Amino acid sequence: MPDDTAALEQLVELSRWFGNTPGWIVAGGGNTSYKTPNTLYVKASGFALADITPNGFVALDRRKLDAMLVNDWPAEEAAREAAFKDAVMAARRDPDDARRPSVEALLHHLVDAPFVVHTHPTVVNALASTTRAVSLAADLAPSLTVMPYVDPGLILSLELARFRTAGDPLTDVLLLNHGLVLARETPDAIIADSTQLADTLTQAINAAPLLPPLPEPNPAALQTWADAWQSLAPDNAAAHTTTDTSAAVRWVATTAEGCAAIAAGPLNPDQIVYARSLPILIEPDSARSPVDQLAAAEAAYTDAHGFEPWAAVIADLGLVTRRDSPALAATTRDILVDAAAIYRDAHRLGGVTVLDQAQRGFIERWEVEAYRRSIVAG
Repeated sequence: MPDDTAALEQLVELSRWFGNTPGWIVAGGGNTSYKTPNTLYVKASGFALADITPNGFVALDRRKLDAMLVNDWPAEEAAREAAFKDAVMAARRDPDDARRPSVEALLHHLVDAPFVVHTHPTVVNALASTTRAVSLAADLAPSLTVMPYVDPGLILSLELARFRTAGDPLTDVLLLNHGLVLARETPDAIIADSTQLADTLTQAINAAPLLPPLPEPNPAALQTWADAWQSLAPDNAAAHTTTDTSAAVRWVATTAEGCAAIAAGPLNPDQIVYARSLPILIEPDSARSPVDQLAAAEAAYTDAHGFEPWAAVIADLGLVTRRDSPALAATTRDILVDAAAIYRDAHRLGGVTVLDQAQRGFIERWEVEAYRRSIVAG
């Protein structure tokens, strides 16, 4: 095992590889770690893997992390999550360190190898979001332990601890509707095995039944809708819109299966955090202007959900996002473009599974994710 300084340098290189390799990280997500018998060095919230340095990792006392597994947590959700956040902060080896450890720190503590990478890769999440996930994982990647979806953070870690004590050591975990965890002795082994898994799943998707041809993109027509939605913003000067007509988005926007999938709900926590649980869905009506249709749809959405929408899927055209800054508008777009690919490929693998109302509600209320949104917003 390398000394801590050398290991942190390796962890930085490993983190940057995932942060800069397309398909593995969207919107700055994902987290990494290295552990010794006594200390866990885990990514701090607000640091992107693409350009992280050793300063982006927080040292935690593993004895205090172990104590969380036998703690008598409050039954009420808000009290439990507040207590969990306080416990993770109290596990910092330097109590004056202002950085906030990843909410998945306890997960990193539990998996059985020094280097750990937790990502939300597009191709893996197609597997994690299909109705055939368990059987396909057994056929295509038998090393994976498949875990049903549970609320991230404390509940996920407690469930992982039960899996760990019930069987062999955990190093390869597929979290349904969430992502992938791989733990290895060396960074090179993680990269090699991650790449192999992605290749295997890509081949399986490519071998699935072909989808029908899609209509050609019409970005000019979609921009008309973006301009209309921007004009409806309370502070028009502060509103920023983006559009997308990529193939995956057109599958969602132009096919009955795609529209039904995205209308059914979000695929994973990241989608909820950065794009809301649902977009507006609009079937263009030539008898009404885009402004009128968007105004009515936005009002109905706000009445139904209690907050404004961040994205609109315009049938037969594509995706529009509207946020308070260019960075936020682009982040929401990137998340939904990624989600569109997952919806499409999960459908090709056998069917799409989305998060239910209770699962969505936890993420919508979760202070941790509100904090993560605030980091992206600057």
